[in-house]
Amino acid sequence: MRERLQSKPNEILSKHVLIPMLRDDCLHSFEAIIQVNEAHILMLLEQGLLAEESARELLLAFAALRAEGSAGLEMEADYEDLYFNVEQYIMKIAGRNTGGKMHISRSRNDLNATLTRMKARDELRKTCGIFNELRSKLVGIAEEHLSTIFTAYTHSQPAQPISLAHYFLALVKAFERDYERLRQAYEHLNLSPLGSGALAGTSFAIDREYTARLLGFAGVIENSLDGVAARDYLLEIMAAYAILASNVNRFSYDLYTWSSYEHAYIEFDDSLASCSSIMPQKKNPTALEHIKSRTAHMASAFADLNSCLRNIPYSHCRDIGSELTLTFWDASDQIGQALELLSASLSGMSINRERMEEAANTNFSTVTELANELVRQLALPFRTAHAVVGQVVQICVNNGLGMAGVTVDLLNEKLLQQNAPPLPWTAQYLAELLNARNVVAKHQSQGGPGHKACTAMLTGAKARLSRDVCWLAEAEHRQEQAAGLRKERIEEILKREWGVKNGYYPAQAGSCPVLPNHRTHEGTD
Repeated sequence: MRERLQSKPNEILSKHVLIPMLRDDCLHSFEAIIQVNEAHILMLLEQGLLAEESARELLLAFAALRAEGSAGLEMEADYEDLYFNVEQYIMKIAGRNTGGKMHISRSRNDLNATLTRMKARDELRKTCGIFNELRSKLVGIAEEHLSTIFTAYTHSQPAQPISLAHYFLALVKAFERDYERLRQAYEHLNLSPLGSGALAGTSFAIDREYTARLLGFAGVIENSLDGVAARDYLLEIMAAYAILASNVNRFSYDLYTWSSYEHAYIEFDDSLASCSSIMPQKKNPTALEHIKSRTAHMASAFADLNSCLRNIPYSHCRDIGSELTLTFWDASDQIGQALELLSASLSGMSINRERMEEAANTNFSTVTELANELVRQLALPFRTAHAVVGQVVQICVNNGLGMAGVTVDLLNEKLLQQNAPPLPWTAQYLAELLNARNVVAKHQSQGGPGHKACTAMLTGAKARLSRDVCWLAEAEHRQEQAAGLRKERIEEILKREWGVKNGYYPAQAGSCPVLPNHRTHEGTD
C-alpha cells in the first residue's frame, strides 16, 4: 500500500490528519463504502473481470463486515484511510489474492468522490424531509388564520393591515424557492463518478452505467477528470443552505419581536423558553435565539467551502477530501437542527388574534386606504390625498389623540387648505372605512391579503408542497430500488450451489446471511 514510501506516516500527521479523518469517514461512510464495493464487485463479475468464485468470497466478506460493524475494523493510521482499512479486513477474510482483486479498474479518487456524493445525497434528502415538515406547518397556520387581522411592517414601523395568512404565505413562497434550489442541487449531485479512476478512466472494459444504477444514481459524470475533481455540488448545496438560513433567520427575528411584551402578538410554550437567574418575571424565547445563531453559521460555512476550493488544481487533491467535507457535514447537521427547532417553535406557539386586530385598528396602518378613498370619491391626485391624510395623522400623533383624532371635520379642514371639496361622510362611514378588517377585505388584487387572493395562494402552496413531498418520496424510492437490485443480485450469486456447499444459508429477508467461518483464509495468499 505504501510501497513507494520507505516510512510509516508521521506521528503528527497521523494525530492531526489521518486518525481524525478515519474517525470521520467511518462515522459518515461506513455503510456507503460497503455498498460501493458491492456494486463494483457485481460490475466486475458482469464484465468478466472477476471470477464468480472470487466475487462470492468478496461479497461474503463484506456481509461479515456489515454484520460486525465498524468495530470490526482495526482502523490503523498506517493504512491511511477508510478504504485501505476496509481492504485489509477483506484480505484477512478472503485472502490476499481474492481481496486484492476488488480494486481492479478503480482508484481511491473515484471511490472517495462516490462516497462523498452518496453521503451528501443522504444528508440532502434528510434536510428536505425536515424542511417539508416545517413547510407543512406554515401552510397549516396560514389556512387557520385566513381571517386573522395583522399589521404588516416596513422599517419596523406599522405599514398596512393584512391577514396573518398573507404573512405566512409570503414565507411559504420564499421556502418554496429554497426547496427548489435544494432539489436542483440534488439533480446535479446525483451522478456517479465511479469508474473515473484516478482521473483518466481505465483500460479495463467496465460498465459505469451499471454501477450507477446499483447505487441509485441518475447517471454518470461523463468526464473522468471532472468525476474526481468536481466538488462544486457541495458549494451549490451550501449556497442553498445559506439562502435558506437567511430566510429562516429573518422569520425567526419577526417571531422574536412579536413575542415581546410590547407586541404581545404571540407567546411560546414554556418548554421552548428559559427564565432569568435574577429577574423573576422573565420568559425568554431562547429556542429562537438558537435558531438565529445556528442559521448564521451557514454563511460562514459557505465561505469556508468556497475558500477550500480556491487556488487548487482542477483535479484530485486532499483539499477536496476531508478538509472540505468536515465543514459540510457540520453545516448539514446545523441547518437540520435549526429547521427542527423552528418547527417545534411553531407547534408550541399561541397567537393572540384579538391583540393583533386591536393593534391594526389603532396604529394608523389603515390610513393608506383613507387616502385611496379620497382619490376615488373626490378625484384628487394621490399626492394631494397623501398630503391631507399625512397632516391629519401628524396632528393626532402630536396631540396624543390616536386614531380617535381622525375625524371628518379634521379631514375637511385639511381638504379646504388644498382647495378640495369637503366630504359628506358620517362618523360611522369613516369608522368603517378605517376598520382594519374592512381594509383587508378590499385588497383582493392578485397576491394581496384579501380572503379570495390568499385562498388562491394557499391552494397553490398546497399543490406545490404535495409535489415536493412526492419528489422526495420518489428520490427515496429510487434508493430503495437500487438497494433491492444490489441485494437481489448478491443473493442470486450467494444462493448458487457453491454457496450452499460452503456453508452459506439464506437468512430471512432483510437480515444478514448466515456465514461460514469467514476467517479461514486469514493470513493466506
